[in-house]
Amino acid sequence: MLAQILTFHQVMPEFLDFFASFGLQTSAREVRFSGFRQQVSLKPQATSFAIDALGRSGRQYQVAYNLKGVTLKNYDPDNIERAEWSIRTAAFYHQFDVVQGRSVWIVIKGGQDVYEKYKELTGREARPEDKSFGTDDECFVSSLSPHLLFCRWSTEDWRGYIRWFEEAVDQEV
Repeated sequence: MLAQILTFHQVMPEFLDFFASFGLQTSAREVRFSGFRQQVSLKPQATSFAIDALGRSGRQYQVAYNLKGVTLKNYDPDNIERAEWSIRTAAFYHQFDVVQGRSVWIVIKGGQDVYEKYKELTGREARPEDKSFGTDDECFVSSLSPHLLFCRWSTEDWRGYIRWFEEAVDQEV
């Protein structure tokens, strides 16, 4: 099913590199654990991706990247060394057709936190510019807002993690 979905949406093959960062690993130091890939086809003659029946012009950009966020799993104020932190990876794919104003998003992450944040971005209380699709310009601007949201998610608790790490090292030294 995944192959059919990725084929139907013409997802660039480089996105598959980011799948490898999920699951159990012994070492998370390889290139596939962080990166950014892009593919741009904006010239009018770039019609290899065009499918009129599906409303695809073939003039598009595609980006794929992954980010890491950190979450405190449990904390013992009496013994900070027992605190458990989890570094979570998320993979993102975005395709935007510059003629049709259509976006395709694929987000891979365990848990619901990114999904809940995205619902807030597009919900009733959200800023109009984050969910406006009336003109080509509005479509483009709205398609960029989730990127900023995902980047904010990835930075949320790193300060706490670094502070905890420094305190743990200080106690040990």
